[in-house]
Amino acid sequence: MEANNCAYFSSLLKTDYPKIYSAIVDVLDRHSIKHGLLKNTRDYWCRDYMPVQSRIHEFIQFVYHPDYLEKQREYETDSTTVLENAQAFTGIAPTPTHLIADGGNFTFCESREGKPVIVMTEKIFSENPSCSREEVISELRSLFHQSEILFLPWDRTDKCGHTDGILHYIGDGKILVNLNVYSNQIAIQMRERLESKFDIVDLQISDFHKYSWAYINLLEAGDVIIVPGMGLPTDQEAQNQIKGLFLNHDVYQINIFNIVKKWGGALNCLSWTIRR
Repeated sequence: MEANNCAYFSSLLKTDYPKIYSAIVDVLDRHSIKHGLLKNTRDYWCRDYMPVQSRIHEFIQFVYHPDYLEKQREYETDSTTVLENAQAFTGIAPTPTHLIADGGNFTFCESREGKPVIVMTEKIFSENPSCSREEVISELRSLFHQSEILFLPWDRTDKCGHTDGILHYIGDGKILVNLNVYSNQIAIQMRERLESKFDIVDLQISDFHKYSWAYINLLEAGDVIIVPGMGLPTDQEAQNQIKGLFLNHDVYQINIFNIVKKWGGALNCLSWTIRR
C-alpha cells in the first residue's frame, strides 16, 4: 500500500494555533513533503470534509453533514469550498456520492494476505437512515470496488464514530490499536473483527486515559510520522513504541494538548493526506 506523500491543513489551524502549525510544517519541510493550506474552511477537521482518495487519481466526495454538528452548522464546511480546494491541489474533480460520511471513518489497510481493506465503524448506517444497510454496503463497494469493507461496532459514547482514533495501519498486515479506552464488550467485538484480517499490536503505555486515543490519531506522510503529545509521561512511551514499529520512518512528537482537550481531535483529524 503506497503511503500518502502530501499533507494539507485548514488555514484556520495556522491562524488559531500558529506555533503548532509551524512545528508541523517545519518537520514536513525537513523531509521535503509537500503541504498547503485549504482556504475558507469553517473548522480545522479537514480529514472529515475533504474527499477520500480511492486511487492515485481518484477521489470520492461524501456528503459532509455530521449529526454532531446538528446545533452548530456554522462549523460545517460547504461542498463548494471543498470542491474548490480539492481541485486547487489535485486538479481532479471528485466523484460525488449521496452517502453521508466523515473521512475520519475511513482507515485504509492491507490484510495479512495483502488485500486492501477499509475499516469503518457502523455509524455510517445510522448516518444514512434513508438507506438500508445493504444499500449502504452496495454503494461503498461500487466506490471502492477493489477493497473489502470491515465494519467495527460503534461505541455510542463516541459521538464522531471514527476509526482514526482506534487503529493505524503499520504495514505487512499489522495494525496498531488502542482498545483499552472502550468497554470490555465493545473492545472484544472490535478485536475479534480486526483479528479476522490483521495481526494486532496493542498500544503499550503505563496509563490509559481519556486522551490516549490521540496517540493513534497520528500524522503519517511520506517517511515521516508525527505523534500527538499531551505533556504526559505516557507521551514518550507512545513515541518509543511507534518508533519501534515504523523503522523506515522518522518519528517526531508535537504537543497539541490544547487542541485535543478543547476540540477532541488530533493530528490525523487535522490533516488531509493524499498521494500525488
